[in-house]
Amino acid sequence: MKLELSASLREIENLLMELVKVDKEVPESSPIYILSGQGHGWYYSPNVNQMLRLVRGEEIYPLQPKADEHGKVPCMYNTSIFMIPEDDIEEIGWN
Repeated sequence: MKLELSASLREIENLLMELVKVDKEVPESSPIYILSGQGHGWYYSPNVNQMLRLVRGEEIYPLQPKADEHGKVPCMYNTSIFMIPEDDIEEIGWN
C-alpha cells in the first residue's frame, strides 16, 4: 500500500510540474487595450445573457485576435466576458 501511494504521489508531482512550466510560445507581455470613447456603452455579456453598461476608457482583455462573423470580439472586463465590436477596441500600446 505504501509503495502504491508513493508512486501516486510521484505521478501527481510530475503532473504539477508539467502544469507549472511556462509555455514558451506565450508572450510575456501583450499590448494594452481599452474600450474606446467616453461615457458608457451597452454590450452583450454571455455570462448573464443580457446587455450590461460598461464605462468606456477602461482596460479590456481581448480573448481572441480576430472578430467573429458578427464583427464582435470576446473580451474580459473585470471578471466577465463581453462581446465587443472590433471598432470599440482601441490598442493603446505596450505599457
